[in-house]
Amino acid sequence: MIVWLHIAALLLLPLVGAAPLIEPDNEASLVKALLEKYDTRSRPVYNITTTTIIDLSMYLVQILKLSEKDQILTSNVWLILAWKDEFLRWDEKDWKIQEIRIPAKHLWLPDLTLYNNAQEADPIVANMLASTALVTFDGNVTLWPRPLILESNCEIDVRFFPMDIQK
Repeated sequence: MIVWLHIAALLLLPLVGAAPLIEPDNEASLVKALLEKYDTRSRPVYNITTTTIIDLSMYLVQILKLSEKDQILTSNVWLILAWKDEFLRWDEKDWKIQEIRIPAKHLWLPDLTLYNNAQEADPIVANMLASTALVTFDGNVTLWPRPLILESNCEIDVRFFPMDIQK
């Protein structure tokens, strides 16, 4: 008789609509839903004529080295990027989440390079890919890369050293 009760309970359980024993991770579900059809190769706008405005802030933390002979400036900087991604929006009331963090390698990233770069590889791209982006429910993306060491070509005229003035 006990066996029949268990079988009857198992058969009726789907009809009752029992809640799962473990709550699903809302943030993981949201990230999965946002990135399911996301294409990192296309600009994050629905209308191709929409302009994507990138806010860029660069903070010079320290000048590490200035090589007069090689004319290379080595500096430690913080680079912060922000933009609006129309594909990364959700209703905060439904999800009860206002912001999430997503590895930047899964998102569209602006083309950004240091034109007078003195390094073989582009350090900015590698730094952005290794970073995490803060994404808010309204599609605002803020990329906080890690500290970045830049080596840039820096033309120096030392003919009148130490009374010289660099332009």
